[in-house]
Amino acid sequence: MIDQEKTKEQLIEELHRLRERYADRERIEEQVSQSDLLRESEARYRAVIENISEPYAEHDLAGNITYFNDAYLKETGYSRKELQGLSYRSYIERKNLERAYRIYNEVYKTGIPAKSSELESINKDGKKNQYELTVSLIRGIQGKPIGFRTLFHNITERRNAEDAIRSIQERLELVLAGAELGLYDINSKTGVSYVDDRYLDMLGYQREDFLAFNIETWMKIIHPDDLNNIREKVREIMSGNRQLVEMEYRLRHKSGEWIWVLGRGRVVSWDEKGKPLRFTGTQLNITDRKRVQEALRLSEERLRLVTDNMKDIIVMTDRDFKIVYISPSVFSVMGYDPKERDGESLMDFIHPEDLPAIETGLRTSIATFSPGKIECRYKHARGEYIWLEATGAYMLDQQRNFLGAVFGIRDITVRKKIEENLQKTLDELETRVKERTFELQEINTTLRVLLKNRDEDQKNLQESLQSNIHQLVIPFVQRLRTAQTNEQKLEYLNVLETNLNNIASPFINRLSISYKNLSPRELQVAALIKQGKSSKDIADIFNLSVGTVNSYRNSIREKLNIISTDTNLRSYLLALT
Repeated sequence: MIDQEKTKEQLIEELHRLRERYADRERIEEQVSQSDLLRESEARYRAVIENISEPYAEHDLAGNITYFNDAYLKETGYSRKELQGLSYRSYIERKNLERAYRIYNEVYKTGIPAKSSELESINKDGKKNQYELTVSLIRGIQGKPIGFRTLFHNITERRNAEDAIRSIQERLELVLAGAELGLYDINSKTGVSYVDDRYLDMLGYQREDFLAFNIETWMKIIHPDDLNNIREKVREIMSGNRQLVEMEYRLRHKSGEWIWVLGRGRVVSWDEKGKPLRFTGTQLNITDRKRVQEALRLSEERLRLVTDNMKDIIVMTDRDFKIVYISPSVFSVMGYDPKERDGESLMDFIHPEDLPAIETGLRTSIATFSPGKIECRYKHARGEYIWLEATGAYMLDQQRNFLGAVFGIRDITVRKKIEENLQKTLDELETRVKERTFELQEINTTLRVLLKNRDEDQKNLQESLQSNIHQLVIPFVQRLRTAQTNEQKLEYLNVLETNLNNIASPFINRLSISYKNLSPRELQVAALIKQGKSSKDIADIFNLSVGTVNSYRNSIREKLNIISTDTNLRSYLLALT
């Protein structure tokens, strides 16, 4: 009755309530069902996480650990109790905290997982490891962020390997740069080649000059004369018959000139059929070396022409004086074939009497680095000994160790014979000189005796003359002067007395002996000058002109070797007294 009494509106409202209650029941039942599914899914998820090999951890929004797997436990070195609730600040260095915050904050703000983010972490023992992180949000039932899940991939070994590779590459780059080596890498399958900047710079090119540097490009700049050899080497490599190659060839520089290069390379990888795939190597510019080698070759050729055509023998030996090279002239000088002498000791054919002195001299000169000339007798191919003169020069290394010697050798047999003949002649001359000297000494002794007797006779004659003049002549002259009254005659008597005294005087005697070229009149004039007579006085005495007397004076000065001096003639004559 009660239901019948309800109005239609009441019945509709009640129906709505019943429907809402039924809907709520369905939602509750669905939530219960979803919760069961979620728990089941989470259980499966946890089982997977626990069994993966990489560390996994979950953090709340404050950065504290809420969950971790066994791999994470093992990786960090902490115990479960120590890890539970541990803040990320505990295992990340202060310098990396800001980076860690940026990674997680970006995920929180955008909701987009962060992949391949790198971060350094420290385990309990203080060991540092590099990790690649995959970070995503953990959301609650309402879809709100409640934490972070992080998968850690340890890349420490990879980073160490990369650092090692980078270090090796840097060292390789330094080596290549220091050695001025260009680098190339050829892929035989694609035909593409890689060359570094030094390779291009060696040829004067820039990177933009070659949009694609390949084998064809390389072949186009090879010298035509070297191309066949290069192609043959390439065929050997591609056929697998050769893995390592080294060759010298010419490449065209951008300027148009040809440069010499030394290429070294090897196969570094093969395809699935065992065919060479990659060929890598280096290239060195050896143009300067080639020029030096060519100059050296020309120099050696010129030297060879000289040594092969000179009369003297050129010998090169090692440190034991074994012959390394001997010029063809050894045949004309000594009768030996040059080829027969190679490897033989230079000492083997020296005369036994000369050998000790030669060996001693060589040891001394090597020790003092002072090579000189050597003369010795050397055995001719005919069996006789000939005289040779050797002028040596020593070859030394940078430490001045003896490496060998070079000798210029000439035949001096004829000279030696001439020297022997000259010596014989000299000995004969010395004997004759000694004999003649003895004869001359005897003659000289006789002459000295004769000269001594002559001087004594001359002295006695002089003394006798002086005595006779003073005793027998002068007294009568004095008597005549006393008896004479004519002045002119008296003057003549004075002159006569003076001349007689002069004749008896040692001065006139010495003057006439020392200067035999003085005439009698010059002797008279000199005697009067010595007495102090003037030119006019002398002119009056001899009835001569003053000019004539002056001529006598000049002649006397000239004959006494004082014509060009300021010496006073009377003083000079007085000094002779």
